[in-house]
Amino acid sequence: MNSNKIENGQDYAVIPLFDDAHNALGRDRYEQINTIKDHSANTNPKNISFTIKFSNPISVDELNINKLNVFIFVEGNRNQRKEIHIVGYQPTKLANTDLFGGNNDDSSTSRKRYYISKDNLAWGIMVPTDFKWPLEYVNIKSAYSLFESWVTSGGTKNEEWWKTFDSSRVYK
Repeated sequence: MNSNKIENGQDYAVIPLFDDAHNALGRDRYEQINTIKDHSANTNPKNISFTIKFSNPISVDELNINKLNVFIFVEGNRNQRKEIHIVGYQPTKLANTDLFGGNNDDSSTSRKRYYISKDNLAWGIMVPTDFKWPLEYVNIKSAYSLFESWVTSGGTKNEEWWKTFDSSRVYK
């Protein structure tokens, strides 16, 4: 990490918001956090704010959230880490791309196809509002009946899929 809190060794600016999600949520690193209703391992969500100061200021109109490569990583902040991005966004230089193509993954660096399954399902999604995530052990396709057609169409069908959900299958 350099003095501007930007990750070293990257082609593009990577700004980690935290190194350990458990710690950021006030939980022990090895403690399970889940979405089972009324379970002791439940944790309230946290809002995280950050500020980026550009050396050459840009207007708010020039910012486009869809051009930000927002991602999470698991198993700690290390070289060759397991990154989870929104479909189509490329991994960073620290990602373990040897994981691509395993099991049901259809990611391929040679085809510039990233973070998508063989069934065209996404590894990561961005929802433009508060999101009621599925309960633990509930497939998102069961909780949100329009999700599968949205994601497999590349986002052209059921563009507001998150508005239709089974309240018995979502958390909070």
